[in-house]
Amino acid sequence: MSKTPQDKKREQPKKGAPRSENKFVTIIVVTAFIATVVSASAVLLLQRYFTADPAPVAQIAPPPAAMTPAQPKAGQKFVYMDFPKLTVFLKKNGSRQPALANIRVTAEFIDAASVPVTKTAQPRIIDAMQSYLRGCSREELDGRAGTEMLRQAFLDIVNDAIEPHQANTVLFKEIVIQ
Repeated sequence: MSKTPQDKKREQPKKGAPRSENKFVTIIVVTAFIATVVSASAVLLLQRYFTADPAPVAQIAPPPAAMTPAQPKAGQKFVYMDFPKLTVFLKKNGSRQPALANIRVTAEFIDAASVPVTKTAQPRIIDAMQSYLRGCSREELDGRAGTEMLRQAFLDIVNDAIEPHQANTVLFKEIVIQ
């Protein structure tokens, strides 16, 4: 049986898909692209929200005169005592991994007689400092306000342990929060 020209036209492959199929594929591709962009944006925003730095701290006023370290009298020199390096895990505050604090502290004294008393009380002082740090979060120790809060807390710990002697101030040789 021979084929007519109309039969040959029907059997030949069509050039391109029909317009309705092209529109359908285009709509699916555009929808998938928009869904991908929206999902990626949501992930980035949520990640930023959960790992964002805390709100900026207001300017800190200079410490009152009562907190300012005393100056030695003429002819006197400060006496310093180093404490061992403190390495402590900080309190988790919503983050997946705990923060690690490495701190090296030095106490400053006007009276040299305070150093032997401090060496005797050193285990209690180190334990109190580590306990205090374990109760702090990374956000609490950020910036100048966090450092000053830590300095005052450590000074109080040292002075409570060596009473009636007194440390003039506490100096930080190293503060690393990881």
